[in-house]
Amino acid sequence: MTVWQICANLRLLHPPSKEHADIRNLTMERDLATTAKRTLRQLLKDSSRMGLLRDPSYERALEFFRIADNCILEINSKAGFENTQSAIIRHKFLQEISSVVGVIVCQQGKNPERMSDLLFWSWANAAETIGKIAVKKGTGKTFTLLKARGPKSASPIGLGVLRKEDIEAVQENLPKFQEWLALCNLALSKLFSDRDRTTEARQSLRAIMATFDLSYDEVGRMFGVSGETVRRWESGTARIPAERVGAIAMGMDALSRLLKLFKAAHLADVIRRKADLFGGERALDWVVRGRIADVADRYDLVLTYQG
Repeated sequence: MTVWQICANLRLLHPPSKEHADIRNLTMERDLATTAKRTLRQLLKDSSRMGLLRDPSYERALEFFRIADNCILEINSKAGFENTQSAIIRHKFLQEISSVVGVIVCQQGKNPERMSDLLFWSWANAAETIGKIAVKKGTGKTFTLLKARGPKSASPIGLGVLRKEDIEAVQENLPKFQEWLALCNLALSKLFSDRDRTTEARQSLRAIMATFDLSYDEVGRMFGVSGETVRRWESGTARIPAERVGAIAMGMDALSRLLKLFKAAHLADVIRRKADLFGGERALDWVVRGRIADVADRYDLVLTYQG
């Protein structure tokens, strides 16, 4: 397969529509554009620091996409996108930047300012696809953010502005480019699988909070983080780290065991009563110290024995 076939398959050489030709004359709301570009420039610096540009690997590709996912979360939050809209934009952006970053890898990170612009327009394209950004002629300061108006088809925005030197860099480093695309497929598959687990963890977090009637700060103490961090996990504006996903799953398992012993409507009151079973403390005190499994074990042992 030639580089031209690869680029055609990736829509790298897809001629931009007139609508997308006009988009280069626009900027977003100035503070949002500044934040987005600064965040994406930092993403490129991080990728260089981790050795991605020098020696691509599966581990580095996975870490890159995880950082990129968090970057887009930050940008989407700044833009005021709702959780569902943000998730669609993140998914589309991560899929589309594989080829753009492949060019960056082939060029060894040369011209980072223009490369960050390509990433920026890839994000803008993803946002436009769901109807959140209006494209129009003019040189005004605003890149209008709209209320959701339903899905809309759009060709990849950054991909139509690749230059001759970009294609030449890919031609000269075709094996590396192909290797990068293969690594992307593996890394994105892992990332999307982890995201499914994160979604389940977020639902479990809400169940724990609601059933025990806990505040963000109390749940934060339970999992060794701040209440603000829990709020961001629960709202979907921050990714839940893998180790916390496991801890939340264990907490949900303990909650499920407790719900076999007590009615859900009564459980919040039960854990707020002092009991000899917990050394004169409340079960809640143990729960917020991260000992929810011990609470379930003790209640299970005593109530099963009594039964």
